[in-house]
Amino acid sequence: QLFCEGHHLRFQNYLRLQDHTSQSSNMVSEVQAFMKDIVAVDMDNTLCDVALQGFNTLTEFCQGPCQLNQAALLQCNVCHEVNIVFHMQKNNADDVGQLDFDLQSAAVVMLLSLLEGSTDNSGTDVMVKTLDFEAMHGTLNAMWKSVRDGVTEGGLVPLSDSQEETLDLTF
Repeated sequence: QLFCEGHHLRFQNYLRLQDHTSQSSNMVSEVQAFMKDIVAVDMDNTLCDVALQGFNTLTEFCQGPCQLNQAALLQCNVCHEVNIVFHMQKNNADDVGQLDFDLQSAAVVMLLSLLEGSTDNSGTDVMVKTLDFEAMHGTLNAMWKSVRDGVTEGGLVPLSDSQEETLDLTF
């Protein structure tokens, strides 16, 4: 992730394709494949932390924007993993924990990074066709309820960075 910090386009592209070597490794699709394996299992807190880091890494691969990495992730159907994360929501939205919110928030930020700098509709078309907007809506409602309840029950209290990010996503 730190290799892409600052949106260094040459290095973002290098992570996907090393054209000066005889055998190239596409780290973008490898991290996405790793994420596919991680979200497919019943996640405990440790795996949630790993998945959170994975979404943050995928975000860094795309921001800047790096359109070739965006296209690679959309081609790998990364939206499927996002859908799984949004379906992780507990049966009772009140039970959704902060780690779940953090993971879902990271998934949303990663989706936004896929749209950054987009000049055509190909990426948005893929996302519209594959994302489960009902599950996203349920998650955002749960986030809003959490923020609303925190304000009405505790008054205006300082929010942690994580709570601030959650609040930003609900609007």
